[in-house]
This record gives sequence, C-alpha cells and structure tokens, in this order.
Amino acid sequence: MLKRRPLAVMLLSSCLSATAFAGAAPVGEKTTAPAGEDADGLAAGRELTRQLYEGQLDEVYTRLSDDFRTEMTREQLAATRQSIVDRLGAEQRVTRESARIEGEYLVYRRHAAFSGHDGTIEVVWAFRPDGKVGGFFVRDLADAPPGGSR
Repeated sequence: MLKRRPLAVMLLSSCLSATAFAGAAPVGEKTTAPAGEDADGLAAGRELTRQLYEGQLDEVYTRLSDDFRTEMTREQLAATRQSIVDRLGAEQRVTRESARIEGEYLVYRRHAAFSGHDGTIEVVWAFRPDGKVGGFFVRDLADAPPGGSR
C-alpha cells in the first residue's frame, strides 16, 4: 500500500460546487459530451491538464487571465507542476470528469488516480467568459471540506 502524504492545495479561485460524472475519457481522447456537460469545456480542461502534466508550461501560462497571473507567477506554476510529479506520480486513470457553468465560470473538474498516491486527486480549471483561466487548483479529495466534490 502506498504511503499517504498530505498534498498542498493550490487554490487560487473561490470554492466551487461539486459536479461530476463517471466514465471520463483519458487525456486527449475525443468524445462527445454527455447531456448537461459542455463539450468545449471538456476539451479545454483536458488540453490544459495534458499540457500541465507534460510540462508545457508556457502554453498553460498564456491561458491564465491577467488577474490570475498576479496571483501565480510562471515560476510558481512550474513549482506546482513539479510538486504534482514528485508527490503524486503519473496519472493512471480518470474516474470522473465534468465541465459545467457555475456562476460566471465554466468549471472543468477531473478526478483521477495517480501512481504515487492512494487517494483520489481533483484537478479544477475555472474558465472566465473570455476563455481565460480565472482559477486552478489540485487537491486530495480526502482533504476536501464536507459537502465538497466527490
């Protein structure tokens, strides 16, 4: 059994309500969106997640809103990515995924299992109406507050 290590939360957006569905596609796989899901949001979230995992940080950073860039430098983004790699390992499978409008944001949520962690990790990208990323975080669902994503 893998040793459970606490995961630091990178939260640069307000807490968002939980919505997810089972049967998500792997990074990069093209699918049609289930009812109630936003196909463009699924595609954008998958692409940003893939770029983050693969270390294509310039591409990710250009998608961040100007306001978000005041909260997270390019160096902080790189450190966040390295923390994911070091502490979690490689993503093994996606267990849930969604992309829905929540307030003024289109929110992409991804629940996944990782090779170096025995819990479920949630990756969230919050897109503003202009398509820029207004928030992003990665957290262990075991550390989520009650009533959070499941």
